Amino acid sequence: MMLRCVVHVNTPACKLSDSFRTQLATMVAKRYDLQTENIIVLIREGLRLMRAGTKDACGYIELFGCDAIFDDAEKNREDTTALIQLLQKESGIPLARYVPSLLTTSFLHSILVNIATT
Repeated sequence: MMLRCVVHVNTPACKLSDSFRTQLATMVAKRYDLQTENIIVLIREGLRLMRAGTKDACGYIELFGCDAIFDDAEKNREDTTALIQLLQKESGIPLARYVPSLLTTSFLHSILVNIATT
């Protein structure tokens, strides 16, 4: 089973360290009981993001995986809070400026199906 974690921030490129990617992959693997070899981490920095009507530093995290990974709502809240806290510690962006997103393969499939049929 593979899981992809994508971090989107509007802070300057290279603000997040290379060690952050390793820390994030390790945390995701541990929290979802996966091997780090099955975790893909993508960092997208320097984006033109706006949140709550301002261009202040902000970001969001997307986790893509299968339904079984995200089937516990309470665990999802705990996991995304931990991931955002790690990102906040590394980036300095206030916690309130992040939005977590958990996307399952079936959710993405339903979006693609809806787009294709309209």
